Amino acid sequence: MRKLATGAAFAATTVCLSVAVSGIAGSTSPLGSGPFKLPSAAADELPAFENCGELLDWYVEKALPQVGPWGFGYPYIMYGGPFMLEDSIMTLSGAVPMPAAFNTVAARDTAEATGSSATGTNVQEAGIDEPDRAKTDGRLVFQIHERQLVVTDVSGDEPVELSRTPMPSKFNAENLLLVGDTVIVTATSYDYAPMGRMAADYYYGGVASSQIAVYDVGAPRNPVLVSEHSYEGTLVEARQYGDTVRLVLQHSGLPELDFVQPGRRRTERDATRENREILRNSTIDEWLPLAEHDGVEGPLVDCQDVRHPLTDSGLGTISVVTFQASDPSDDSAVAVTTSGSVAYSATDRLYVATPVMPEYRVEPWGLGNFREVAPPDAPARTEIHAFDLTADGTTYAASGTVQGMVKDRWSFDDHDGELRVATSLTKSWETTDNAVTVLRQDGGELRVLGSVRGLGPKEEIKSVRWFDDFAVVVTFRQTDPLYTVDLTNPADPKVLGELKIPGFSAYLHPIGDDRILGLGSSATNEGQVTGAQFATFDISDLRDPQQLDVLRMRDVDELTAAWDPHAFNFIGGHAFTIANSWAHKSNSRIIKLAVGADGGLTELTSYPSSYEARILPIEGGRVALVGDAIRIVAD
Repeated sequence: MRKLATGAAFAATTVCLSVAVSGIAGSTSPLGSGPFKLPSAAADELPAFENCGELLDWYVEKALPQVGPWGFGYPYIMYGGPFMLEDSIMTLSGAVPMPAAFNTVAARDTAEATGSSATGTNVQEAGIDEPDRAKTDGRLVFQIHERQLVVTDVSGDEPVELSRTPMPSKFNAENLLLVGDTVIVTATSYDYAPMGRMAADYYYGGVASSQIAVYDVGAPRNPVLVSEHSYEGTLVEARQYGDTVRLVLQHSGLPELDFVQPGRRRTERDATRENREILRNSTIDEWLPLAEHDGVEGPLVDCQDVRHPLTDSGLGTISVVTFQASDPSDDSAVAVTTSGSVAYSATDRLYVATPVMPEYRVEPWGLGNFREVAPPDAPARTEIHAFDLTADGTTYAASGTVQGMVKDRWSFDDHDGELRVATSLTKSWETTDNAVTVLRQDGGELRVLGSVRGLGPKEEIKSVRWFDDFAVVVTFRQTDPLYTVDLTNPADPKVLGELKIPGFSAYLHPIGDDRILGLGSSATNEGQVTGAQFATFDISDLRDPQQLDVLRMRDVDELTAAWDPHAFNFIGGHAFTIANSWAHKSNSRIIKLAVGADGGLTELTSYPSSYEARILPIEGGRVALVGDAIRIVAD
């Protein structure tokens, strides 16, 4: 596939999604059937581009301010638009989204404990599976290990490895989905493009390429590679709904162009002028990303099938691809010219969000120095785009705006046709307050029904847990306020209760009987973190939430579940998670906790492990601890 360069304003993207791989707007193509049939996007409420010329003009106009004497970005590094979030990797070009899922898993009923998906993964929404490093059908475990697909039989007393299948060449396998006898392995790679004709050791921007490899594992001793698919852009997420899979991709929208640089015969002003003319003379084929199915390359969508929001949401293109696990080549796609940094998927809705901060820029000031031009004293906002999901595809539905910044996709919840969002209200880059806002679709617009503020002023949101009629929000700066928010009347949400204790919970998990388990960090009254901790809470009285028990672990620096819920599972009344102690030689272990009827916490045992291990329930009431090796234990 041809390589596209990314520029200084690469938009952070973590699209809330329903397993979609992003493809992007494509140029007009004679490929009208086969793996690259060009379906019409049904996003009628969002304006479409009339032709490729109009789409090219849009891209050039948005990118022009980013072009300087060295091409895109360097040394004029401009920031603004989409904000870089905690789940992003910072590069000179902006923020590249992390591929994994982070933070709190959603729940619906406090009377029952939240379990895992049918393939053993601790997921965000019931009925929607998420890619992970290991999966199980109860008798077999499938895992990605050392660039191989490993299949292990766990039906007996001891695990028996059945096969190790190497990944395709240059395929940096990350996670997998298990759909019947089909395994879909996902990967994202980054190449780095040189800045114009400068020396090869000057690089900027991660050029993302996303791949999937599809295996038939009906014969587990001999998995068969069925097909390979590649997409230009960052694989933000993937989700599985029964046999339907969706992938979300984000492309920065900046091509690799033959820019000039200043020198003895060319001033910086002249170089900037020439580079902007080079940009104006670019073609649509240089902008649009490609997809490749089993070696056949082509555009994913036609220019006329690309939509654009009514309000500016950043330079870039987000695509959502829908296909059946049995035939990824027979896909459909919808594309929107926007940047996205957060994505959340419910059963029938996908939301893509773009947090927007007031713009600022870093400019050269003297030889080798830079100065920062501060942003205006204005609040941040989050642009949200909603998509309807069906078994056949994905269509645009509506857009809206909320005040403040979302922490990640776990800040969202879709319930009874309404979208609830937890945001941090900022000013001059500092958090001033936190809020929960409820939106409802009205035609092509997501309108605010109601909002409540006052959740931990000047504190950070650490975790959110959504239930049918209320939410639990944890913030932290010095103490750990745990707030309960009444959402019974979406037009008038209210803060009902508040519990202030030292430390904080970065992950909340319902364990039944109106109780939740919090995993996070202990801290002094001054806010100094002193180690990891587990805590149980009683939320039966929303006006008066209570802490039932706390288990502090001063020899543990971090619980992996605090940033990756896939490293946690609640099985048979026991909590399993990974504890990391970086100062010790054996720095990671899986901890098994008993949670008593009164909420009491007891550490039962621990097992040597790695911080990337997984805990999967298997048949016979047993548990597979999956790492470099597999251990079978009782729940």
